[in-house]
Amino acid sequence: MSSLLLKNNFYIAQSLKKLRDVHVLSKKELAKRLNIPSSTYSKYEIELFRPSLDKLIRLARYFGVSCDYLLFCNKTSYPHHIRLLALAQTIDKAGAKKVNQIKADLNALISLTGQKQKNYIKEDSVKLPFIEDVSKNILLYIKNKGVMKKEIANYLEVTPAQITHYTKSESVPSYENLVKLSKFFDCSVHFLVTGEALHFDFDDKDFGQTILLADHFLPLEDHQILIRLMEAVLINP
Repeated sequence: MSSLLLKNNFYIAQSLKKLRDVHVLSKKELAKRLNIPSSTYSKYEIELFRPSLDKLIRLARYFGVSCDYLLFCNKTSYPHHIRLLALAQTIDKAGAKKVNQIKADLNALISLTGQKQKNYIKEDSVKLPFIEDVSKNILLYIKNKGVMKKEIANYLEVTPAQITHYTKSESVPSYENLVKLSKFFDCSVHFLVTGEALHFDFDDKDFGQTILLADHFLPLEDHQILIRLMEAVLINP
């Protein structure tokens, strides 16, 4: 299993270790909070076992990150830290006064990365009412886009019968095939499996671009600093 993970460039173990360290949690404590046997969770971090899809979603929601981040760590082009970006949207909607209270700190952190453009940061643009049911989402895409199951099967290198199994919830796509499906559908894995699009709109476009850069290029420790700062700004008048 470990060689398979390395072959397919998944970084679940690294992502979980980083998140757990930033949140100062032991493996045993995190496993208990998520109702996962500690021995099972430990295998996630040494790449002996992959979390099932429902547990991957549970882990993503616990840490407030995207499933794409858990799968690929900072190598994904899609947004990483949903909690950070959602909080930034709340700040944005609260008005210019709130935004200006954190812009200086935000810009100072970003300046250290040397990043200025977000052209390589991808957001979901597929306009489909996906839900937290990957089988129904696959079927919805097929019906709405008029795509033949055979076409998807050829892209995934499986039989059309396997696609039928997916759409009938008779089997769950492997992570390899979930990634292929997301590429075929031109959406994030997170959107495909949860129905939550990784797309964040901001009235203050400059602030929106900067927070997306922060999400993509700052370390998780700085994300936590920004989250605490934004929470404080929202509380204070």
